[in-house]
Amino acid sequence: MDGMSALPIDSSPEEPTSTVGVAEAGKTLSRLLDRVEAGEQIIITRGGRPAAVLGPAPRPPFSGQAIGDRLARWFEEFGPDPDFADDIEAAIRDRS
Repeated sequence: MDGMSALPIDSSPEEPTSTVGVAEAGKTLSRLLDRVEAGEQIIITRGGRPAAVLGPAPRPPFSGQAIGDRLARWFEEFGPDPDFADDIEAAIRDRS
């Protein structure tokens, strides 16, 4: 496994944790990022001691799909506004 060994710390099964020395991390950063994007967490060590954690970046709270899903649920619950077009026309008239 690229010269990496398991680190005896608590981690969820979805995010396996490996360790890699700083020199090796510098040489293989691109491959390490591929693994991190797949959900793995990697501990980078310096002198045999943990120095940093390389892990997936936080996800934004709302993706485009999530926003679309929320809008669809809202429309299912409340339906379209029958006065929407009239409200827009009135707003345009009031601006003039």
